[in-house]
Amino acid sequence: MLDNSKSATIHTPRSLHDLGATLQRVKEPTLFAGGTYLMHSSSFYPCDSHRDIVYLGEISEFKRISRNDRTLEIGSMVNLEHIMSAGKQALPNLILSSIANSGTLLIRRQSTLGGTLAIPSRRMALSGALASLDAEVQVYTLKNQRLVSAWKPISSLYERNGTLRLSSKEIIGGVRISDEKESFSSQMIAGDIMRKPEESAIASLACFERESLISRFNISLIFPETLFIVPSDLTLQMTGMTIPLKNSQMGRVRRLMEEHVDQVVRSGLPHLQRERGRRLIEALLHSLNIHGLS
Repeated sequence: MLDNSKSATIHTPRSLHDLGATLQRVKEPTLFAGGTYLMHSSSFYPCDSHRDIVYLGEISEFKRISRNDRTLEIGSMVNLEHIMSAGKQALPNLILSSIANSGTLLIRRQSTLGGTLAIPSRRMALSGALASLDAEVQVYTLKNQRLVSAWKPISSLYERNGTLRLSSKEIIGGVRISDEKESFSSQMIAGDIMRKPEESAIASLACFERESLISRFNISLIFPETLFIVPSDLTLQMTGMTIPLKNSQMGRVRRLMEEHVDQVVRSGLPHLQRERGRRLIEALLHSLNIHGLS
């Protein structure tokens, strides 16, 4: 294998202008952020075909954290540990707990925000937490020989089966999070996401209240390799309700989530993974009710 391997060409753009020029020249770029996912992949290196690797770590716009009166913006190349330490006073608890559960200190220091969201074949816990909080992602696209950016909902990055919608010439520039504090939030994980993704499940819930009524209710369910759902119809149905929820309301949430799962994963879903997803949703709802009674 090593005898047949070919050296990669490394591109290190230092500005958005350089990045746009690089993407024009390179036909099929491999985008490199922190490298925590790529470097542990057995098919990444050595490789018997030539690769053009575009390293994004020198672009200053991707390494910034900025805050205004209503939002916090975090660049895609900021590592997860820095986000935790810099955002303890400003970030929602759901984000902080999701990052804390994402790996060891060594992994968090290497993993970047953009890299975590843009893993091609697997959805991670942080994407579900951000989607539950209605966070937005900045996506740069090469159009007419220049990079154009647009802010989109985090959930727009993925198909409902978890497939990444970004092309190799679309790049995450950063994430924007509202500073509105959730009334209740929680994320629960079952299984080992990295070693046994086919058995694992991740559920996140963020609930906002106004005058004792639910004003926003977002619940996400992820099966790392086959599912990414944040049902908008459920959000509409829960608006205006009070906490604690009644048994009938909790049953409605469970049934709707199961219907969405069945629509996306029609066959071949392991029973253990399905059951874990169901139990996580139930546990989140019970935790929400406990919050309402406290």
